[in-house]
Amino acid sequence: MQLTEINLDSSIIISNLTEDQHSEHVIKAISKLRSWNTKIFVSLVTYSEIWTGIELIDDATEKSRSISDLNSMLRSIDARVVSDNILIARRAAKAQAEYRKRGGKRDILIPDFLIGANAEFYSKRLLTTNPRDFMGYFPEVEVITPKILVQNY
Repeated sequence: MQLTEINLDSSIIISNLTEDQHSEHVIKAISKLRSWNTKIFVSLVTYSEIWTGIELIDDATEKSRSISDLNSMLRSIDARVVSDNILIARRAAKAQAEYRKRGGKRDILIPDFLIGANAEFYSKRLLTTNPRDFMGYFPEVEVITPKILVQNY
């Protein structure tokens, strides 16, 4: 089965850029998505989380390289950076309120709920290396890890 649309969590982009322990599966998953011409959405919250990491880089050469790498990656996957709206903000707030009512502390923050609400609004799918941050709060969203995408699609 090919996926026509999907949102990316910041963990996917960060993994790809930093070549962390998930990067092998991330690279394979991104390659599959590109071969299917999947529409890839990146929320402004996701972009902001990534950009925060770039802003924390002190070395000018490394910062410039990171910006170039990010821009290159987003272009190569034809990512659509999408903005929030009132519906997304309200859905994220509702999900966070449900989390807090169930006894949730501060483990999952509003940015994760905004990312989940974006996925619900734009594609009904989210590719992430942190599925527990989204499971159960967005039942209409198929939360997929890179490993599952590579193995099952």
